[in-house]
Amino acid sequence: MLTLSVVATGLLLATGCKEAEKKEVTTTEVVKTDNTMSENMGPVDIEMSAVPETVQTSFKTKSEKAEKITWKRYKASDSEDDIRLVPNNDYYYVMYYDNGADYTTWYDTTGMMVKTSMRVSGPKELPDAVNMVINKEYPGYTITEIDKENDKDIDVYEIDLNKGESKSKIKITPAGEIVKRKDN
Repeated sequence: MLTLSVVATGLLLATGCKEAEKKEVTTTEVVKTDNTMSENMGPVDIEMSAVPETVQTSFKTKSEKAEKITWKRYKASDSEDDIRLVPNNDYYYVMYYDNGADYTTWYDTTGMMVKTSMRVSGPKELPDAVNMVINKEYPGYTITEIDKENDKDIDVYEIDLNKGESKSKIKITPAGEIVKRKDN
């Protein structure tokens, strides 16, 4: 009787595990093939198979030799601080390595490139006019991150600055004109 009880319990456990495996596989398959946008704002990691073909084609045309490719889906929020992103619209962006640099390129759902940015290693890579403005307007601040952005053939540097508890983010042209500023 004890043996029969042990066998029955084992069968129940095995059946329960198989059901859990089925549920897990089904959930994973839905995530991989679902092209609809999440109602959640912000970025969501996705596989390339979930990126619309038009977006993939635009990216492949621009970056044939890209490596370390990671895709994200993004729903812009009402409080978006990037003027190129329309609130409540959906976007895809891809992070990749190409020609010795790290890039991020944004696309709308039709495959139109919205913007692209390249990581800049430090202040020595900035034009002199940019460094002069930072030294004048943000004395004592440390540069924590620099991205060179290109939007419709206009270059700007997005620079994060810190000084103790104070944080600032500026967008500045290569000529040294601050086009956007956010101080905390």
